[in-house]
Amino acid sequence: MRVGWLLVGDDRIASARIQGMAIHRELVLRGIRSEILNNPRDFDTRLHWKVLRRWYEATLRKRDVLIFQKVESSRAARFARLARRMGTRIVFLQADVRESRFYRIANCVVVSSAELARQVQPICPAPITVIEDAIDLPRNVMASPTRRTQKLRVLWIGGRMNFPSLERIRPLFSLPDFADFELVTVSDHPEAMVEWSAQTASREILAADLAVIPCLDAPASRAKSNNRLTLFMAAGLPVIASPIPAYGAIVEPGENGFLAETPEEWAAALRALRDPVLRASLGAAARRTAWERFAPEVIAGRWELLLEELTSAGRVPVAEGQRGIVHQQR
Repeated sequence: MRVGWLLVGDDRIASARIQGMAIHRELVLRGIRSEILNNPRDFDTRLHWKVLRRWYEATLRKRDVLIFQKVESSRAARFARLARRMGTRIVFLQADVRESRFYRIANCVVVSSAELARQVQPICPAPITVIEDAIDLPRNVMASPTRRTQKLRVLWIGGRMNFPSLERIRPLFSLPDFADFELVTVSDHPEAMVEWSAQTASREILAADLAVIPCLDAPASRAKSNNRLTLFMAAGLPVIASPIPAYGAIVEPGENGFLAETPEEWAAALRALRDPVLRASLGAAARRTAWERFAPEVIAGRWELLLEELTSAGRVPVAEGQRGIVHQQR
């Protein structure tokens, strides 16, 4: 099987790293001829192939499947149509609730949360498959539980677009009950305490006592994937998160984390996590859950299954079959 990836960026772009590069590497280990055909230095949804040689090379060296990860410019669409006419299956990776010309080109649209699939389905004529994001953390990065009951380090990691969500919980840290807590923010936002990089994120995870993921109350936030949650859980950190669908499907409250919506629920969870025994217990359970369900090799297995289904001999092209949502499982 030959697979080609067209990504919106390189390893520094989170979505390209998590949804593209990580899966590509695992597929190569499985003996699949996976190749990166497009990965610009900066985030870019356009395809800049202006030299005809690139087009001919990409189509004549026939790939069984081409995966477009948010790359959806008019040039990309023309190339996808050409490749599909030559018998290549087209997969489009979508991360947002919005219209795309690729919904009418792709054999299959892949999204990383069931809620995103539900929101996209009314505007997408192609079948939709849900494959969650893989853990975006080396397995050897593991937090060490502390015995502290005071001055706990509370970690938040996120992009600048998510920074406003912190306003949902900031007032709690000015209350007498939590005035000794330190909220550490890691982001590309100019007001963050620590500028994001893979190294700073790992460093702060190792130094934290617990992590928080508040989310805005908006449809786009409810459609988010699991990747920020599993980042913390994989390291063994106890997490308090807003109950969006992707998080609610993973967190078992009081067992491997907490879900909190109201200020009272956030306060109760923060208060409970002063207990070092509970933090250690939840962190250990969170790590087991994350690696059992979302390790890169597990998610790559779901991708391999999808690719096999798309390329099966005699199979009717997916876009010509029945429209619907499939939750891809191994």
